Amino acid sequence: MIHKRSIHVLVMFVFLVSFFSIAAPGQCVAKTYVAIGTAGTGGLWYPTGAAISQLFNKYVKDEVKGTAVTSRGGTANLLAINKKERMMGFDLGLDLYYAYTGTGPYKDKGPYKNMALGFIPAQTLCMNIWTTKEKGIKTIADLKGKKLAVPAPGASARIYFDDVYAAHGIDLKKDVTMSHGNMSEMNDMIRMGQIDVASWQTGLRASALLSFSETRNIQFIGLTDAGIKKSLEMYPALMDYEIPAKTYKGQDEAVRTVGVPIGIVIDPGLSEDLVYEMAKAVYDHMDELYESVESMKQVTLDASLFPKMPIPYHPGVMKYFKEKNVPGIAAFEEKMKKAQALREKNMK
Repeated sequence: MIHKRSIHVLVMFVFLVSFFSIAAPGQCVAKTYVAIGTAGTGGLWYPTGAAISQLFNKYVKDEVKGTAVTSRGGTANLLAINKKERMMGFDLGLDLYYAYTGTGPYKDKGPYKNMALGFIPAQTLCMNIWTTKEKGIKTIADLKGKKLAVPAPGASARIYFDDVYAAHGIDLKKDVTMSHGNMSEMNDMIRMGQIDVASWQTGLRASALLSFSETRNIQFIGLTDAGIKKSLEMYPALMDYEIPAKTYKGQDEAVRTVGVPIGIVIDPGLSEDLVYEMAKAVYDHMDELYESVESMKQVTLDASLFPKMPIPYHPGVMKYFKEKNVPGIAAFEEKMKKAQALREKNMK
């Protein structure tokens, strides 16, 4: 004989099972909260991160809640992903490559174990070398014996500036008189005759250069084919780059230089299917991204995506690229084999 209390418990159990079994689709789906580490609010990274978050929230809203957060910048963003404190972030291509392979500044501690993978490139920075036409300095060889301003030691650009100059036959310690400063300070130093030439890493149409070109006859100094080739061999994360003609007032010709891609990267632990949906939300709606951040027009769904990412893309992103038949996938995967082999070699 079954006790009435037992029947009551059984009925309640069946009711609860039935309730959760018929819950509406989507009610029990766990939402992934994706914070995108940027830098300060004054640069381009924060509005770009905010725009990408909006695309997640609009097109993957049932599965992802995105938000842009301020941070101490690239290396801090990468470390936060490695420590699983954040899902996404911005960082310079050089730092991404070093952290992935365990080279450069990461040589002693080895590659990050939970190393972020590529999601989408951002605005590319490039090496700018400028003076005024009145100086008569037209080639990089003309820098010998001149007063040259470069980023201070410890700045991200100084990781490669010295070697790029050396690849062009310029020893910064012997061939020039060096000074340091930020871009605005360098422009003032040129105006006051304290230096002959300035060099800095920045994006296209930098405000300091736009302002300088409005009041002075700006002269850009390009790099050479041979020097660029040597530079890229030393720094695989750099890329051949060009400052288009007419970017600045009085700049009538394109300028050859090297570019430093910026990567927006993502936690490797996120599932392929989820990251595919996130990639689809962004890459399928690039026009909306361009409306929010004009400089992201540098990023297009074509072969240029691959030289702009010095580490492997997340499998979910690669799934999207293969679905869209983006050209250059095979060459990129072959190139990444070298980086992957270096990573495995340097894992502690």
